[in-house]
Amino acid sequence: MEFTISEEWKERVVYREQGASFTFDCAWGVKPHTVFVPSAAYWPQATPAWMHDRRDEIIGRLRAHLGARYVIEEFEKSDTGRRQWVTVLAARHSDGSVPGEWIAVLMDPDETATPHASWTPEQRSQFFADHAGRVGGGSTPDEAVEDLRQRVGQPELRWGT
Repeated sequence: MEFTISEEWKERVVYREQGASFTFDCAWGVKPHTVFVPSAAYWPQATPAWMHDRRDEIIGRLRAHLGARYVIEEFEKSDTGRRQWVTVLAARHSDGSVPGEWIAVLMDPDETATPHASWTPEQRSQFFADHAGRVGGGSTPDEAVEDLRQRVGQPELRWGT
């Protein structure tokens, strides 16, 4: 059976076969990266019917494709639904230079838009207003994430989760 596995953006690995697909969430701020797969008990609830009896086969394919770059971590059903995730951005001066400072933002599960160079100052300002209390900063990406962990009281936060 033909299949493909692709790493899309920073927080997703997509498994596709015969016109169907399933997206696995990832954490990228760690080395090696982490891909989250449903536990054996949760697999039938979290995956579509075409995947139900094929967990070992599909995870084997993920392992072969992703190799040592990723760790596969199992998760159980969450009472809170999908997990929040962290994005890290370089803070820029108005002239566009990167001052060596970084910002980590705790995002809601379904958010996909992060500030982009094409955004107006008003759009960027609104983004940070909407995320007040969920922003950390530091001189490196790791320091920004650590600051965010402390500010939101979630020491287990990782990029992409």
